[in-house]
Amino acid sequence: MYQKYHWSRSIAMNDILTSRFKNYPNKNFIFYNNDIIQYKDFYYFVRNAEKNLTNIKYEYVGIKIQDKLKLLIAISALNRLGKIPVIYPNLPNLEDYINQTQVPITVEDKDITCNNKKCAYKKIEINLDNTQLVLFTSGTTNIPKPCELTYRNFCESSNAWNKAIHFNENNIYLNHMPLNHVSGLCIFFRSLHLNFSMLLDDFNTNQYFEKLKKYNVTHVSMVPSMLNQIIQKYKSCKELKILKALIIGGSSISKQLKDKMIKNDLPAYMSYGMTETTSGIAGYWICKSNAYEKHNDVNIYVKNNLAHIKSKTIMKKYMNEKQSNDYFNTNDIIKIKKDNSFNILGRADDVIISGGENISLEYVKKHIEKIDGVDFCKLKKVESSTWGQVLHASIKCSKNITEHSIRRKLNERLANYMIPKIIIII
Repeated sequence: MYQKYHWSRSIAMNDILTSRFKNYPNKNFIFYNNDIIQYKDFYYFVRNAEKNLTNIKYEYVGIKIQDKLKLLIAISALNRLGKIPVIYPNLPNLEDYINQTQVPITVEDKDITCNNKKCAYKKIEINLDNTQLVLFTSGTTNIPKPCELTYRNFCESSNAWNKAIHFNENNIYLNHMPLNHVSGLCIFFRSLHLNFSMLLDDFNTNQYFEKLKKYNVTHVSMVPSMLNQIIQKYKSCKELKILKALIIGGSSISKQLKDKMIKNDLPAYMSYGMTETTSGIAGYWICKSNAYEKHNDVNIYVKNNLAHIKSKTIMKKYMNEKQSNDYFNTNDIIKIKKDNSFNILGRADDVIISGGENISLEYVKKHIEKIDGVDFCKLKKVESSTWGQVLHASIKCSKNITEHSIRRKLNERLANYMIPKIIIII
């Protein structure tokens, strides 16, 4: 059984990484690129990285790192130095993110080495209510917003997820979610807090089921589009029955996909949450229910048809804005049932969720209309069995512009998931 931390009872938190290093030095913590990284390896990676980062003077440190293991090392090392990593995505519109924070990129892949040379033991004390890192929303407004998430946020989230899923220290969690998203990063913190192992990988359908069996994977998180890709490749999803939990979140799910999961009796847990809530704060087992149930210590109520949430997992604040005080008002339209479970009916803003990514129509429209020769753009939300929702664009031009040239320009300005699936020149 994992070591229980009574996080909510105090401001100070145990140095969990050092505790794992002392008590479980030879336990397999991370599987990555065919390497096995034990707690002692990861601890030394982090401690040696600290030495290379000690000269950084800023409190908020911009990082853009593509290597997944190096990113986790950098976050952990900066935290131990009392710094707050601002985690930037590798996207064409990166400038929009930096403009939001005014925090330059200081740490990149070249600045982090995986050096597990033994070094001096060092224990630190952490204030639970301090900001641990800054993650961006995937676009619930016209510009992605930086969320300050605290140590308490991540700890409370791990604790709530454990009460919902019941992890144990022998579990192996396949994490192929992006680490610059709350979905991927929370899996790392769950594995650290709850003392189970994590297989760190990129999503790829090739030999997917063989990978699950090779590593004895027990848990996987994905968005519906990933499951659709697996089904399209293998014409089946019944092999996923070997899992203890298949956690699905990020976007709405089609009836067709839902029926396939129920027919194959998959252990699918439908999750509801967002960056501002430090990942999921409600969920349900798809073969047992069709309505979300709140996670432990979460309160959800309706005001003007919208979901309002109170929880210790609510972000500290949007960067440079006022504190949330554990409250967050969403734009999700929900209906609460008599048993306090709830269903999501839609959104009250111009945001769609496509493949697990929030996309603001206003933000996309603005970038399309910046293209020379484009007079006007009209965007339409379209339901998709693969992506949940997608964008279609009708564009009026004053010049002879082709769809190909518009796509080429958008690829220079927007993340791929933001580009409309269909573009019609009118």
